[in-house]
Amino acid sequence: MRVRLAPTAFALLTVAALASTGTAPAPAAADSPAGWVVDRVRFEPVDGTGGLLTAEGVGTYRGAVEIVPAPGGLAVVNEVGLEDYLKGIAEVPPEWPVQALQAQVIAARTYALHSMSSTADSPWKAAGAHIC
Repeated sequence: MRVRLAPTAFALLTVAALASTGTAPAPAAADSPAGWVVDRVRFEPVDGTGGLLTAEGVGTYRGAVEIVPAPGGLAVVNEVGLEDYLKGIAEVPPEWPVQALQAQVIAARTYALHSMSSTADSPWKAAGAHIC
């Protein structure tokens, strides 16, 4: 199971940092205008990185990152597996008792699965994400 996040911490600076990695989108179809015309750009970790993407000056992220058009600009979506999503939650300090951390993981998993199954409209769902 994969969770698609719309991280609120991403900004246009992130887009610029990710775009500078040299990854190019697929070429446009023969009937498209000259140049590169795509509806999204996707960055995936390469082998040997432990499944991590690093954007200089921005941070390190698990899984793949997609940049897609959205109303008013661009949306950045971080796609991770459910267990990797749970590794990234930080609502309680790591030095809290293990029972509190376990309860937080249960709550986060429940929230993720509920959000993924929800049919309610939201700006992040319009961009292809499950959770913001």
